[in-house]
Amino acid sequence: MNALELVNLHDLWIIDSSATDHMSNKLTSIHDFKSFVRPTFVSVANGKNAYVKGKGKINLLSNKIESDVLFLPSFPFQLLSVSKITATLNCEVIFTSSKVVFQDLVTKKMIGEGFFLHGLYYISHKSPVPRSFQATINHSHEHLLWHRRLAHPSEFVLSKIKFVPIQEPLNCEICHFSKSTQLPFSLSKSKTTHVF
Repeated sequence: MNALELVNLHDLWIIDSSATDHMSNKLTSIHDFKSFVRPTFVSVANGKNAYVKGKGKINLLSNKIESDVLFLPSFPFQLLSVSKITATLNCEVIFTSSKVVFQDLVTKKMIGEGFFLHGLYYISHKSPVPRSFQATINHSHEHLLWHRRLAHPSEFVLSKIKFVPIQEPLNCEICHFSKSTQLPFSLSKSKTTHVF
């Protein structure tokens, strides 16, 4: 199944590290849409210009977070701009051989996850990844499983165990939480004069 068939069958967005804006070809994905009065175009990867009909809002990774999106009716894909996501969500984007992870910079909590298929990274923020794709794209993560079974040792310790295959760097959310420090409390401006 090629990328065009895939995005037409499912509400999938391609994660694009070179896109300057989010772009959608589906008006149903956009709310608060406003048409442009003057003809507007964006330059795309093949060097041609694509017509932008207007601008609206989309929800990113949850229904609570909004971001601007351009509506290009003739465009074949929906693209999520990595630079816009990191600025809007204050997060980092981690690409591995099988998935893409969006992680909060402060708490290190995972706020979203996509998958890799046929050379592209996809995400669906309205519905989970279809099970049929998960079966074909998920590679073996035995080292992460053993990392959890052995009470979260470091990668150095895991590398000493001969039967644990190290395929990619560990991305353990629990380890990030356990090693994080308490966030500072905001200064209180109220002072009491007596008990209770």
